[in-house]
Amino acid sequence: MNATTVAGIQNGKHIYAIVPSETPDNYGEIGINGCIVYKVQNGSLAAVVSDITVRRLRPERKNLAAHNHVLKTILNETTPLPVSFGVVANNQEQVKAILKRHEDTLSEQLDRLDGKVEMSVRVALDVENVFEYFVANYDILRNARDQIFSKGRTPSQDEKIEVGRLFEKILNTERERYADNLTNSLEDICTEIKQSPLRSEGELAHLTCLVPRQKIALFEKCVEMQAEEFSDDFAFSLNGPFAPHNFVEMRLDF
Repeated sequence: MNATTVAGIQNGKHIYAIVPSETPDNYGEIGINGCIVYKVQNGSLAAVVSDITVRRLRPERKNLAAHNHVLKTILNETTPLPVSFGVVANNQEQVKAILKRHEDTLSEQLDRLDGKVEMSVRVALDVENVFEYFVANYDILRNARDQIFSKGRTPSQDEKIEVGRLFEKILNTERERYADNLTNSLEDICTEIKQSPLRSEGELAHLTCLVPRQKIALFEKCVEMQAEEFSDDFAFSLNGPFAPHNFVEMRLDF
């Protein structure tokens, strides 16, 4: 969820999430700088906040860790609408005004995400050299590589670029295939599935999934079964449950 970040105030309310009003009034001293985390309610909605007494909230590791810990704690009670780090309201009245102004949209999102969590699964090649792996396993790429280096000749820059393009084409085709196969295996378990950006050359698939809480174990088992079908050249990474950051579709303006 995006929002307007208000900088330069001295006694603001840092907003962690939006939740239904039927949630705990107080989550204890788990907020940024050890502050008490509590809810500010307006009608059927509430914002989970803590007091901020600095002019600008910096995205330092300890602050980000505290923010994420609060979201994880809330997730034990209900599925929140997570708010991006650093969103600060001037005071409690402004928090209530935000809840009132966006009541319909926030309520709709809470209803859609109720009882669900975010899970993430990645598939990556666990090899020293991704290019050499594809050369060893794809004849067309191996033949193209061998041809430009045949008889000890020095390949031209254009030839190297052409082989690079062939590698990228094969890599992208395989990424699409792995992502589609993994999606097909999980789609009956998940409410929604999104393909997320890949972080490295060797990463083949990264799915972010919205999963009903009662199906988390089934989701994990399905991923484990998929992993068992692959050789040791592949690594599966399963993470979650998280608050559904990637499935909140709104902008929260002050």
